[in-house]
Amino acid sequence: MSSKSSSSLINRVTPLFTSWIRQNHRLLSSSALRETSSFVDDSIRLTDNCIRRLKELQTSEESAKEKMLRLGVETGGCSGFQYVFDLDDKTNPDDRVFEREGVRLVVDSISYDFVKGATVDFVEELIRSAFIVAANPSAVGGCSCKSSFMVKHYYLNQAVVPITLYNNDRMSFRRARGVPRRPDKMCRICIRKLETMAPAL
Repeated sequence: MSSKSSSSLINRVTPLFTSWIRQNHRLLSSSALRETSSFVDDSIRLTDNCIRRLKELQTSEESAKEKMLRLGVETGGCSGFQYVFDLDDKTNPDDRVFEREGVRLVVDSISYDFVKGATVDFVEELIRSAFIVAANPSAVGGCSCKSSFMVKHYYLNQAVVPITLYNNDRMSFRRARGVPRRPDKMCRICIRKLETMAPAL
């Protein structure tokens, strides 16, 4: 192909490509603005079964009388992130506390970013009885036992950018330019993607 024909092709394609980029940017920006402007309930809900089981633990075990249910998120599991439940009798300065009918759920600020608006339940099955996150707006996919999940998206400035997460190894998260601060356990691939997709400031 001659240089003249190549130049002609580029001249024809460039306006179309530019228009496509602008259109997608407008769609992403308007979607993010609609989401941030509308009211969203970010509180974590406790089901009746969850409350019943916590009250049973508090009455049956003297050591658990004043304890709260702590929910955390850490890297691991078959989908990249996993939920961790534990009983705790103290809170930290950065904890968020959710209470219903006298029982309390505690979530640290880092894990909270992953479970905003989630529902915590208690299930009794043949293979196990456990607290689970029954519904999580921030998750997509995950294992059938509901202990592991994938994160739906990250926000880059005012655009919603889907990102596939890989958990090949752990490393501390360093903030990429233009990217909101996120949990301190992310893999190297995720950080590289965030830095590549975030605009240079």
